[in-house]
Amino acid sequence: MLAILIYAVNITVGYLFDKYLRIPWMLTSVLLGMTLASFGLFSDVIRSADFQFLSKMGLLFFLFTIGIEIEMEQFRKLGRYIAVGETLLTLTEGLLLAIFLYFAYSEFVSNSFIVALFCGIAFGTVGEVVLLAILKEFELVKTRFGQLALGIGVAEGVSNLSISPSYYDF
Repeated sequence: MLAILIYAVNITVGYLFDKYLRIPWMLTSVLLGMTLASFGLFSDVIRSADFQFLSKMGLLFFLFTIGIEIEMEQFRKLGRYIAVGETLLTLTEGLLLAIFLYFAYSEFVSNSFIVALFCGIAFGTVGEVVLLAILKEFELVKTRFGQLALGIGVAEGVSNLSISPSYYDF
């Protein structure tokens, strides 16, 4: 029953955000999750094996949906451009994030530019959903670094809304 209630609130608020504020409905899930987590209401539920299973299934479904959306013919035709563009974007973003992490959060990266560069490139290559899966795999979600990484990812996603709101429409 609780899942149905949360889903209904998520869809309703998401619809209103999308219609009136032009904020993609998917952001509602992130905001609702952050809001509920801040109150600590569902900490036992989140730790349960059933919830962990459902979260992994949701991630797999999301990745499957992304895979369905890829047009392989276009992907093949544009392959060289995609590879060069993504490489340049990743290296540039990774370097800029590394500089930021090294100077702003040096204690989080053990005062090492190499660690900062690795983290910067990792942020540049994975989306928030994949980043969350990686952090969960290494049990880093609840660490200070894990929260910093997710916070940066969510903030980046929110900042991208002003550039292209339709980017997040699925």
